[in-house]
Amino acid sequence: MQRYAAKGPLAEFVRGMAGFDDIVPLLLMAVPFSLAPSIVPIAVPWWAWSFAPIVIGALLGVTSAVLLNFEKHAGRGWGVLLGAALLSSGIAWRIGVSPLTAMLALGISIALFSRHRADLDSMLFKNEHTVLLPSLVLAGASIAADRTPLFVLTLLVAWVGRLLVRLLAAPWIARLSGASPRPGPSLGLALLPTGAVTMMVGLTFALRFPEHVGPLVLCVAALQTAFGEAFGPVSLRRALAQAEEIPREPAIVESTVAGETPAAPAGAAPDPEQAR
Repeated sequence: MQRYAAKGPLAEFVRGMAGFDDIVPLLLMAVPFSLAPSIVPIAVPWWAWSFAPIVIGALLGVTSAVLLNFEKHAGRGWGVLLGAALLSSGIAWRIGVSPLTAMLALGISIALFSRHRADLDSMLFKNEHTVLLPSLVLAGASIAADRTPLFVLTLLVAWVGRLLVRLLAAPWIARLSGASPRPGPSLGLALLPTGAVTMMVGLTFALRFPEHVGPLVLCVAALQTAFGEAFGPVSLRRALAQAEEIPREPAIVESTVAGETPAAPAGAAPDPEQAR
């Protein structure tokens, strides 16, 4: 959408979905982690144990926000951010609950209670790839695919299930966005990209449950991510073009190199001024 300067109700609706939908799996993954054996010698129901990472992240987030509010510039708060991140994820790993859920609660708490919210968001956004790219390499190196029929069947069912859900949801999303004209089935394929968070979820499961469901979850995440990145961007461009929110043909971008002129489209008449 940034590349083709997409503007319109569908583009804004999809942008909002992309920024919000990660919250759901990050919260829900606290449930399977709470069902696993814990090292804490306290009898706590699983549904109550599911709130443990949220409480850990929220407490550390509020504490971090208070410490950051004493700083005049957000740039001096890197120590607080790194310390809070290490503490929240480390405590969650140590007691066997979901570290990603704790990190989500940490970020939400800092955003709610820190007066440097905008500056912190800019700081973290600039360093996102520095953290995500090595994590993706680690996740890829941790994949251990099984060739048993059940394993392969599960991967196939997960892939087909996600595809069907997206295709069935596409007409409703087009209707809710208010796009006119509405895009076709390409909108369903445009919603297939999963983002790096999916691979982080898969890697977390693989590290927490290495002998059970963990490798399967990581392989499902890798398959969904690869398929989504292969077909999603092209389909999104087609859907936005069908909704008339970007040109159906990409605009010719002029070269920034001095002395060069953009090539004319195929079949176009020569420019007399350029010929001279």
